[in-house]
Amino acid sequence: MEYIVKPQKIKIGAKKLEALLQEINTLLCTRKGNVPLDREFGIDWDFVDKPINEAKPLYVAEISRQIEKYIPKIKVLEVQFLEQEQSYFGKITPKIIFEIKEEYAHEFQ
Repeated sequence: MEYIVKPQKIKIGAKKLEALLQEINTLLCTRKGNVPLDREFGIDWDFVDKPINEAKPLYVAEISRQIEKYIPKIKVLEVQFLEQEQSYFGKITPKIIFEIKEEYAHEFQ
């Protein structure tokens, strides 16, 4: 399954796959340090002002680490970046390719 990370409105009462995608989005659109009772939740932005070729591997590592820690129902297979003109201006948009772990698959049927 593929998921493109971008800020979205939260749907109260989301279920199954929609809830999982919302969970991924919330984690990846939150800056680490902004959640009062869990300062480790979110993405560390240390890569932000680095050149694109240095930022991408740091961003991939951070995404993988945080998803493994906070969303154990999925396994990240790959993180790609959308190729767009915006990368020329320093904006990179990740696309997460993941699978739902077998022991949790029944929750999403």
